[in-house]
Formats: sequence, structure tokens, C-alpha cells
Amino acid sequence: MTNLTRLRVADSDLSSPIPQALCTLKLLWMLDLSANYLGAELPQCLSNLTSLQSLSASGNRFSGDISLSPLPALLSLKEIDISDNQFRIPISLFPFFNHSRLQYFYGGYNQEIYGDDHLDMVLQQGALLFQLRDLELYQQPGYGGGYVGSFPKFLYHQTKLESVCITNVNITGVAAGFPWWLLTNNTHLEFLYLSNCSLSGHFQIPIHQQQQYPPHENLRELYISTNEFFPGPIPPDICAFFPNLDYLSLSDNKFYGEIPSHYLSNCSSFRLLDARNNQLSGEIPRWIWNMSANSIIDLSKNKFSGHLPPGFISPLMKEVYLSRNQLEGTLPATLSDNQDGMSGADNYTNYLIGVLDLSHNRLMGTIPKWIG
Repeated sequence: MTNLTRLRVADSDLSSPIPQALCTLKLLWMLDLSANYLGAELPQCLSNLTSLQSLSASGNRFSGDISLSPLPALLSLKEIDISDNQFRIPISLFPFFNHSRLQYFYGGYNQEIYGDDHLDMVLQQGALLFQLRDLELYQQPGYGGGYVGSFPKFLYHQTKLESVCITNVNITGVAAGFPWWLLTNNTHLEFLYLSNCSLSGHFQIPIHQQQQYPPHENLRELYISTNEFFPGPIPPDICAFFPNLDYLSLSDNKFYGEIPSHYLSNCSSFRLLDARNNQLSGEIPRWIWNMSANSIIDLSKNKFSGHLPPGFISPLMKEVYLSRNQLEGTLPATLSDNQDGMSGADNYTNYLIGVLDLSHNRLMGTIPKWIG
């Protein structure tokens, strides 16, 4: 057993504590303890596993401050997954600054993400060695205020990020607006999740500064819901700046005005457009009804007005939420059970839509049988 190099005991109903014998496996380079009932603090003897490159301890009940755990001593680590536990994690990731091989850090859904005081001095000394590809940091809802401060300064030194998820923290200060620098420094970034971060300021695309902020062609998913952006319209050039964007979530902010009828037309490749609970108004532009297969549209809790156009539901749409707006008029005739010219079908029975919510509007007409 002492020659073991890989150990996977995920989802095995293990309960705490971790057996001390595990600490004798000094050749181990992969350890997967995920989805068990292990708890308490990580035993210090784990620092003996100096060959360990991949650690997954997600979905357990581990606790304690990660900076006081044995993990900072394991300098060979490339991947750390401690998500869905009860750890306290410094948002600076200061304990791992010497981990030159570290590329993947998953610390989501833990008890607390907190700040550090001494980070500026450390960065001035050039001590940061890692270049992350994936970063996930957020705390469990209901654990209090959590981190309050500026964006983690180590992020300014990252250039290889592909996925960033920092949610349920309070980003404050003069630099609390949308971090365009993060996109500029990381041209391979595909997924950016910054929901519920108290981000403020105007969400304006800096596309006029082409040299400093060229279009970001790799971003696929952008979630900035539940922030505090100053009232303003959705930038009309958002899809010019993010030409390959598939998922866009702007919900629970203060965006107002109309969705441009043509500037966003190249956004029709969206799989998700979530702009619920804002102050958007005017008519819903027709390009939205031509979104791609299995798409989800949520424009509920806004001030959209006007009539729904004939054939407003694409045969490939999955979910459409338009409740609590000011839409009016009669339901389009194409919603009835026996209409022709519907993409090769005589009715909606072949449509993929699973949810259609038109409640709390001023619409009239008969609800078709295919809906029920």
C-alpha cells in the first residue's frame, strides 16, 4: 500500500476522521475524498504527502482556516478542490503563493471568504508564483457578511485564466466596477461569474478604446446578476465586444431603457438571456425570438410593453419567462392548436418549449390546449 500513487474513495460513505494511515502514502499524487461525510480539520500529517498533485475533498464537512491546514506545505499541488465544505479561505490565496504548479483552485460554497492585511507588501516583493486557469471562490449563503474589500490583488497578476467564479462577496472601493482589466489580461477567459458581488458603477463596454480593450473573442458565459450597477441601458455593443457569448445574465440590477432592436441582433446565438428584475422597457425586439436551439429567455419583472408578434416562440426555444411586464393585446393566433406554416408542423406539439410564463400582463385570449 505504501507504493500507492492514486486513491479514489469518492462517494463511499466515509465518516470522520481521516485515517492516520493515509498520511503514510508518500508516493500518492492523486487523492479523491469527495462526496463523503468526513469532517473536522484536515490532519496535519497530510503534509507528508509531498508528491500530491491533485486533491479533491469537495462535498464533505471539513472545517477550519485553510491557511492553517497542511495544504500550504504541499508544493506539488496542481489542483485543489475543497468546495462545498465549511472552510475559511483568504480571498488572496496567500497561503499558496509559493505553489508554482497550482493551476486549479475550487473553493466555492464554503463557510467564509475573508480578506488579508499584509498582501500588498507580499506582492511588491514578487512572491506570487502560480498562474491559475480556473478559480472558484464563494461562500455559502446565510453565513453573514463575509469578505468586504477590493478585488483580490493577485488577480492583477494572472494571465492564463480560463474560468473565474467569485460570487457572494462584497467588492467595494473605487475599483469596484466591472473588471475590464481581467478580460484584457486573460484573453483565453471563457467563463466569468461575478454575481452578487456588490459591483457598482456604469456597465459600459470600452469598445471605443480598441487598442487597450480589443474585443474578447473567447468569452462564452458572463454572469453579473444581483449587483449594484448604476442605472443605465444595456450596452448596445455588448455582442460586438463579446462576439461568441452564449450565456448572459444581467438580472437583478438597475438597467433601464429599451433593448436595441438591431445592435444586439448578432446576439441571436445566445443560449441564455436573463435580464429579469430590471427597469427595461419598450417593445421586445424581434431578434430575441430567433435565438438558438434550447435557449432560455427571462425578461420577467420589467416594463416591456406592446403586443406579442405572431410566431414569437421559436420551435427550438426551451423556456420563456415574460411575467410581470406591461404586455397587452390578444394572444397571437399562432398559439392556437391548428395553425399552418410552423416549421413543418401543424401545431406546437413538436416544439421543445417546456416553460412559457406570460402571467401578470394585460394579455387576452384563449390558452391553447397544447400548453396544458
